Amino acid sequence: MKAKHLFIITAIMLAAALSAGLYCKASYLDFNQEEAPLERFLVGLLPDDLVERQIGRMEKELPDSPLIAAVRCTEKTKFLFGCTTQEAEVLHVFRGEELEEGQRIDTIRASSMIFDTAESGFETNEKGPKRYSINMGFVNEMTPGKEYLLFLDHKEAEIPGGNTVYRMGDEFLMATVFCYEETESIPQESIDSESLSAYYTDVKDSEFFVMSRKAVKDLNQFKKRLFQKYPY
Repeated sequence: MKAKHLFIITAIMLAAALSAGLYCKASYLDFNQEEAPLERFLVGLLPDDLVERQIGRMEKELPDSPLIAAVRCTEKTKFLFGCTTQEAEVLHVFRGEELEEGQRIDTIRASSMIFDTAESGFETNEKGPKRYSINMGFVNEMTPGKEYLLFLDHKEAEIPGGNTVYRMGDEFLMATVFCYEETESIPQESIDSESLSAYYTDVKDSEFFVMSRKAVKDLNQFKKRLFQKYPY
């Protein structure tokens, strides 16, 4: 009898696990299969007072980053479970013996997280595709073919047969990636009264996600100072 009961209980548990797995698979959404997946998202906007504070902190602390390199982006954003990565080729190493010129690495932002709009407090657009929100560190994704100055904190993981993953530091609100090319950033007003947010479609051509022309000017001037220290 005990063996029979054990068999029945095991069968029930296996059936429940299988049902849960099939349900999750049916509800799983692979953004990598979409042509412009980021256009499904809402992103955060950085207000002026925090822009000033971030510039002040980065000015002092970025030179102490363990890994500093000029890179060329080689792929669009890849979506993993709950976060994103981007591949880049190392062009020049300013600091850090771990990196080598010609090496391909995957980079991950310190606060890279994806949320369902219901969980993050945003309303979904019922007339169009379901909206999600994503933390990009108030900086746009890298564009394949363009060159960037990257400040990285540590090796996150070594993928067998793949690239080593490096993570940006979490001491800054902003992602520490700066395009060497002169870029445009268009200030945005928040679409939400309680949180500072914008549709990615409205900021997709901007490097920084900010709310005023002053913030754009201050960040561009900060970039110039960085590039004087780390020219490529």
